[in-house]
Amino acid sequence: MRAIHGFLFVILLALLAVPAGAQVVLTGIGATELLTFDEFLGTGFSPTPALGQLDSDTWSITGMSDGDLAFGAAATSGDFARGEALGAVSTGGIYSFDVGFVEGSNPGLGFQPGGSDVTPGTFTLRVDNDSGDQIDEIDVRYDVYVFNDQPRANSVNFSFSLDGVTFVPVPSLDFTSPATESTEGGTVWEANARSTTLTGLLSGFQDGDSIFLRWETDDVSGSGSRDQFALDNIEITATVVPVELTAFTID
Repeated sequence: MRAIHGFLFVILLALLAVPAGAQVVLTGIGATELLTFDEFLGTGFSPTPALGQLDSDTWSITGMSDGDLAFGAAATSGDFARGEALGAVSTGGIYSFDVGFVEGSNPGLGFQPGGSDVTPGTFTLRVDNDSGDQIDEIDVRYDVYVFNDQPRANSVNFSFSLDGVTFVPVPSLDFTSPATESTEGGTVWEANARSTTLTGLLSGFQDGDSIFLRWETDDVSGSGSRDQFALDNIEITATVVPVELTAFTID
């Protein structure tokens, strides 16, 4: 009995050690993947992520002064690992921004744009189809958080690709932060919800394929310093196109 307890304890430790940044896989029609970044500590990206890091097999990033992060590469210092912060920062790079304003309460995948950081830049998420079936449509939902403490507007726009090369923009999801900083009642994190259904995937997103979701960032207007941003609550659901019966005959 003691040996069984010891074995179960080892399994429990293994489960607790699974990093927060695991790969994103759709396992069936109707399956949903939700990324909340609850365990992200802003300590970088790796194909074998430690606790607090994100999986670079899932994330690719461009536009940093320290270079680009390709899928499967490692970046655990500098621009890619600025750590945790509650709000305003002055150094460009990637952070775990706590949009709940209490450390550890609601972390998001955050970034501080700068003159040579993500202006322009991209954050690309790879989602794999391991459903054993063709996926015709995908529902995508996410929140763009902004800490609007600076007099400059920046964009966070969405697009997708079935080959990782040619991306299709979705203008209805475009987001641009205000060019005038918030002053009334102090600056707070503000959530901006976005959602869409990606159609036209028929015969394009087969079992074993990947789809790439991208958030592109850049300066839009204004001057001086830039606001802080975070992505959170990224939800991806595999759906199918319903078959409509238009007519039938009885012999």
